[in-house]
Amino acid sequence: MKKALLFCYTITILACQPENKLAYVDSNRIIREYYKSKTIGEELTARMQQAQSSLDSFKLQIQDLSRQSEPDRAKIDSLKRRYEMLSRQYQNHFREQDEKVSAGILEEVNRTIKDYGKKNGYTLIFGVNATGNIVYADSLVDVTDDILKLLNQNQP
Repeated sequence: MKKALLFCYTITILACQPENKLAYVDSNRIIREYYKSKTIGEELTARMQQAQSSLDSFKLQIQDLSRQSEPDRAKIDSLKRRYEMLSRQYQNHFREQDEKVSAGILEEVNRTIKDYGKKNGYTLIFGVNATGNIVYADSLVDVTDDILKLLNQNQP
């Protein structure tokens, strides 16, 4: 509650100063429409699908062995353990990859917003997201399109 009051107080003070220039960006839209986010997301999804195909092969082997008239329980158990181990490894690997890539993209986006703010004389640029940092702001102070143009200008 104290943080919310301090935030409101700070915004009120900044907004009342005529020399302050405020803006906001739609953070979710930036991430969704930034070409690197799309490209890297598609690449990660493709690798995840390849890993899932590999896991599916294990599953089929286990099913085939289980259907035999005299299934080799030791081999089935061994394959199940291997399947579970690989599944955990893939999950951890892709979670780490996603976090690493997301951090890099977020760093680039924040750097671009910061540079844009300095270049264009903004005192403060807010990031709007689904959690509601800003409940309402006039579209006249939305610089999301400008930031997307800067981020996507080197799109291949």
